Amino acid sequence: MKHSLALTTALSSLLLGGCYVGSDTVYIAQTDGDDTPDVTYECSEGVPVDTVASIETDATMETSPGLGSGVYVEYVSGGLWLVYSTCGEVDVYGECEWYIATSVPDCDFVGAEGFDLESGDAFDTDELGAVALFYTDYDYDGLYIQTLPGASLQLEVELDGTGADEYLFWVDDGEVYSGPFSVELVPDAP
Repeated sequence: MKHSLALTTALSSLLLGGCYVGSDTVYIAQTDGDDTPDVTYECSEGVPVDTVASIETDATMETSPGLGSGVYVEYVSGGLWLVYSTCGEVDVYGECEWYIATSVPDCDFVGAEGFDLESGDAFDTDELGAVALFYTDYDYDGLYIQTLPGASLQLEVELDGTGADEYLFWVDDGEVYSGPFSVELVPDAP
């Protein structure tokens, strides 16, 4: 299954300190005469997505850690994305293991920074975007992702190793939407 392979690749790269690279990335190795390969990265389509949807610029959502499970995506004008997770029913089911892969089409990814992360949480970046593994309980775990203004963000989300269709949320036109576990969100304004 593609998602299990992606999770294994992401976990391996996080644990080994490498980079996560989506399966659509093309590598071209060239030599410069001294037997040192020069690697050229070509932008790819990134995370495979099921749906393309609009996200409302500067809209926020009301969330509470410990009360409900979800991955929430917000976009702030100028190219700043906020991707964060919560977990509900921790007393019954334990913490949530969130796998979140992101990519930014057309090489418009600038960088990422974690927030509210604990020692078990991890994320890594490459030229396409960021991949994260969060163990969320009664708190938030998240990433700030900087892109060029107006760039779209592709996401794939898994909860405890399974596609998390009903757990991915964003706002468009004043309404909160939940969608498939893989989606490309396009800001309605840069």
